[in-house]
Amino acid sequence: MTAAELEVKGVRSGYGDIAVIRDVSFAVPSGSITVILGRNGAGKTTLLKTIAGLIPATAGDISIGGVSVVREAPYRRQMRGLGFVQENKRIFKRRSVEENLRMGVYAARLSRKEVAARMAEAYARFAVLGAKRRDVAGYLSGGEQQMLAISQALMSHPRLLLLDEPSAGLAPSIVQDVLDAVRRIKEEEGRTVLMVEQSVDLAISVADRVLVLDVGQVVHSGSPADAGIREIVEDTYFGRAPADRAPAGRAASPEAVPATAAEPGPSGPPTSGG
Repeated sequence: MTAAELEVKGVRSGYGDIAVIRDVSFAVPSGSITVILGRNGAGKTTLLKTIAGLIPATAGDISIGGVSVVREAPYRRQMRGLGFVQENKRIFKRRSVEENLRMGVYAARLSRKEVAARMAEAYARFAVLGAKRRDVAGYLSGGEQQMLAISQALMSHPRLLLLDEPSAGLAPSIVQDVLDAVRRIKEEEGRTVLMVEQSVDLAISVADRVLVLDVGQVVHSGSPADAGIREIVEDTYFGRAPADRAPAGRAASPEAVPATAAEPGPSGPPTSGG
């Protein structure tokens, strides 16, 4: 049995008195890709930020590599092997590609040789970054900026990589390139990935495990090959009643959860592209 790289047990978090994540529990096996799906406002981004330590958990436990980190600061979690690529391509847009990559190991005690080796890995992973290493990051295309954000996070050689909607705002052809890269990060580099994604079909195609989040709780956990997984996701996005859903893999009705548990944001249907 594959050990869990990440374990989340009974976690609750949110903003002030508003609970967005409520009693969430799941495990991410080492060397796997787990995708979190759910409509806007379900709590997906809040969950990732809680795991990364940017939002404190008010209950429950979070373990990375078997070690509890729930009371540790974000930089301590990074030192334990966590990398986080936030949504909206958060890079240093006035700095060059090369400078952005160096920022990924700013706090690490690495030799020049080690830094150079990791930059070579980044350029091998995304050849376009090597060709544009001297370019100002803000002038890159949206897809190239996302590649840079992922590469910057990987400079620290994390065991666990969190990705928040890597396909957001990208052309469909670029979305496929990014998700292919995510697959290679797992298969060729041996890293564990927990990814929030809106492109349902593409997410399922790359995932080993799928979690469906609704109103701050996990309403389905299973394999992307599970029968009816697409219907489960659509039911959650469109808020169909439990009586209309197939029973496999379902949890209690999310309608039983108070509306205050929802993450702020509009609801919307799943998409098939970026």
